[in-house]
Amino acid sequence: METHSVKVHGPYMAHDRFVVRYDMDVTDKSSKKRMQISEVGVYTVKDGKIVREEFLPYTGSEKN
Repeated sequence: METHSVKVHGPYMAHDRFVVRYDMDVTDKSSKKRMQISEVGVYTVKDGKIVREEFLPYTGSEKN
């Protein structure tokens, strides 16, 4: 992927986790297809360190 831009929203914190939303403008190098994609990273923290991270597609309609 070739990255043209990334916007980061957050972090949004709750208990031992926080969430960050990423909005990206990218081009697939093999197909040359340009697309806008969004995902959220869910991070779990223990003893002050990130011990788990999950990335999920963001399907909400709100774009900031």
